[in-house]
Amino acid sequence: MPPSRRKGRQGRCLMSKKRILCVDDDTGILRALRRILERKGYSVAACVNGKDALAEISAEEFDLIILDVMMPGMDGHELLEKIRCTKICNAPVVMLTAKDDGDEVLKGYREGATYYITKPFKNKYVINIVEYLLGDLSKSEKQALELQL
Repeated sequence: MPPSRRKGRQGRCLMSKKRILCVDDDTGILRALRRILERKGYSVAACVNGKDALAEISAEEFDLIILDVMMPGMDGHELLEKIRCTKICNAPVVMLTAKDDGDEVLKGYREGATYYITKPFKNKYVINIVEYLLGDLSKSEKQALELQL
């Protein structure tokens, strides 16, 4: 059963909060992401490094991962490669980073990133991308956002 559904009384499926994993070595960014995503009703887990994130992904199911690129130890590219090569998680991955040159963005997409957001970011933009990727927009909202992207 997908992580966003659970069985209720009498076997009926009930929707539960979609789970998002945020990975960034900057705890201020993690706090901001948690705040804006939880306000929208998402369940948020956070990790400050790639190693902890890999363990979390192996233990839990997530609907979306938001991943920083520049982290000590295992960086975001290495983590993304491990996620995609081992197929431990098929969730969309949003790269959230200060690195915004074209080669860096292309590298992220080639490794399996679904979307790329650069820092500093606007809260509304992050929410729009999350809702778009998780299918939480109405058809008209989705079409309007696609015109902006």
